[in-house]
Amino acid sequence: MASSSQTAPKVPKAAKEPTNPQAEDLYRYCVDKIDADDDSIGKEMIFRQDELLNRFFGDEHSDSDGEHLNKLLATIQYLIDDRRFKVVQDIDGMGWRIRSTAEAETYRKIARIGKEYEIVYQLIDEAGNEGIWQRNIKNRSQIHDVLVNKIIEKLKNKYIKRLNSVEHKTHVIWIKIATKASERVIGGAWHSDGDLDTAFVEGICSVILNFLKERSFYPSKEKARRSPKKTIKRSVPYPPPKGKTHDIDIEDSEKAQRIRKYESLLSMPANFDGYPSVERITQYVYQLGVTKDTVLEKKEIKQVLDIMILDGDVEQVVSGTKIGYKATRKALRKEERIDVASVYNEAPCGRCPVFDVCEEGGPVAPSSCQYLQEWLE
Repeated sequence: MASSSQTAPKVPKAAKEPTNPQAEDLYRYCVDKIDADDDSIGKEMIFRQDELLNRFFGDEHSDSDGEHLNKLLATIQYLIDDRRFKVVQDIDGMGWRIRSTAEAETYRKIARIGKEYEIVYQLIDEAGNEGIWQRNIKNRSQIHDVLVNKIIEKLKNKYIKRLNSVEHKTHVIWIKIATKASERVIGGAWHSDGDLDTAFVEGICSVILNFLKERSFYPSKEKARRSPKKTIKRSVPYPPPKGKTHDIDIEDSEKAQRIRKYESLLSMPANFDGYPSVERITQYVYQLGVTKDTVLEKKEIKQVLDIMILDGDVEQVVSGTKIGYKATRKALRKEERIDVASVYNEAPCGRCPVFDVCEEGGPVAPSSCQYLQEWLE
């Protein structure tokens, strides 16, 4: 006889059967149908009563006395209680949407804290990527302000997060922590904490403009060979003191260098079709790595290009079906700090505050204007 001290070998436990096989089958059917749907709207698919009856009972449900319908509704109620189904209502009537198993588990955890917690979380969940104003949470849930504040304090940073809206800066808006907020709310890549990041925008504009300049102009060898303009720097006053020689140093002025560089760069020929497209510019910015954690997409680069076009620094060039972008000579003049002389900006009349009343016989006249006389001299 075996010793009583010896323990019997453990028998492996049988696999646990699903508590509701019909519910698991129904949920799996809905998940498979969504996964097979290539349409992005598939995640918002609504399941109707007739569809589910046909799926599980075929045409038999039309001849029954409600037995199959009662079974289906009991199965759906089980999934609702398990937080994997949720009831929805639209113009076509009542239906159901499914939640992922992970999201259903989150709902179950929050429901165990309290029913009011689940109500608040569900309102935030249903708001999607637009988020929901805290005042609207109170109004829709009919929960007192004090309790709403307590619930949000409990859920934030673990299940929900606060948004800084560019449209409503004073509103307290909440969104699910794993949900990416829409650009309409946070302003997209060009905003930081709800404010326009002007330094970031200007930096990207500068990067793009330099990229376009390299592909919009080419150096003229003939103009580059021109002798530089000279300026004379005297090492001693002129005339030199007695006993000293008058040494002079001839050097190229900084302004002359900039003008010569500007004049040596010529625009590409009229039939040139190699100007970068918005896709190429987007790729260049990404490869350069200047945006760090922010990935700028084509539409955001297009927004910057539109601004630069309005500023006169960039032009859009259409060549057949291709659309490219090039830098303008105005942008080149800005870089080299070259002012284009004009009689309109040199003459005092162009900036005279009483220009509208200036006429012979009037309070101010060209013949008696001392500023005009000095300029003419």
